[in-house]
Amino acid sequence: MSSISSEKDSNFVSNEKGKLYVRPLGIVHGCRVKEVVNSGRGLPLTESGAFTSCQMIVRDKKGERVDELAVTSLTDWQKKNGTYLSRLLEKIVGRIGNTRQTIVGQSLSNPLIVGIVNITPDSFSDGGEYQTVDRAIARGRELFEAGAALIDVGGESTRPGANPVSADVEQRRVIPVVSALAGEGIPVSIDTYHPETMLAAVKNGARVINDVTALTADCRSLQTSSSTGAIIVLMHSQTLSGGTERFLGRKTPIDVYDYLEDRINAAATLGIPRDRIIVDPGLGFMSNPDDNFQILQWLSLYHGLGCPVMVGASRKFGRLDAGLLPQGRIGGSLAAALHAVDNGVQLIRVHDVAETKQALGVWRAIRGMHGN
Repeated sequence: MSSISSEKDSNFVSNEKGKLYVRPLGIVHGCRVKEVVNSGRGLPLTESGAFTSCQMIVRDKKGERVDELAVTSLTDWQKKNGTYLSRLLEKIVGRIGNTRQTIVGQSLSNPLIVGIVNITPDSFSDGGEYQTVDRAIARGRELFEAGAALIDVGGESTRPGANPVSADVEQRRVIPVVSALAGEGIPVSIDTYHPETMLAAVKNGARVINDVTALTADCRSLQTSSSTGAIIVLMHSQTLSGGTERFLGRKTPIDVYDYLEDRINAAATLGIPRDRIIVDPGLGFMSNPDDNFQILQWLSLYHGLGCPVMVGASRKFGRLDAGLLPQGRIGGSLAAALHAVDNGVQLIRVHDVAETKQALGVWRAIRGMHGN
């Protein structure tokens, strides 16, 4: 498909003529990538994979049209659908194939593990386990030594219905931990929607800001996060900040895509480019549990946004077994993690780092990939 380009700077995605979405399918990894791309049977999926077929979803005034076809048929699809949709296809496929920026100095050619440290009394999975500064620091070290590339430190539970905390309380919890871990050379992310905490954490060594509200909770968040130079995680959530639940009805994967694209564009207006953004579709934050599984099925769609994708499914889906505590959900966590990396997801946010590292090592070995 020689007409597909890799242009990076145009922001057009749609207008009154309609909008195009591309969902990569037939994804391959490891030793097969070069073979299918060189033969013309596949197109690159970031720097680590390739896809051999895809769904093409067109939404316009007439409704929605879905085509599923092999990569070898995309040029014919362009000819049949005209210049406008052809250019959109070129743009999206270019974004899907572009090499992503390094995260905390590490390539995304292999998935990275993000370890979770919650310094809270009420997080759904590990609330109360690491409430003291010393225990939280020790936990961060433990997760880093077990194989986490990044430690995500949070001082407020973001589970639906959780009680909010002030920025001052949050900072008393997280800043000593961020400072200590960063001081030891451990890459740290701050999980917060408070601009004051974002700023304080980055000043104390945090390199990533992870905002579950995608910088919508406070009108200062966009400007503050832009000024720090940090990498930003924009997450889709139907639960707004302040502990107030505002469910907006069922969400399809495309609705989530549109929301994240809007937030990427909003960030761009304040000088935050795509190469400083990670997107997270927000598993576990849906009003309908079935939506979570549909998002998981459609994870490859989000590569069309042109940013690394992070998934946080840890300890969330073992709840299919009635009465099972979060700590007993490692099987569900690993199933979701392996499905995510099969779909090209670059960052997996987890509580159980050692187990996830082992699972990813086996996944890589099966596919003939380097590393363990």
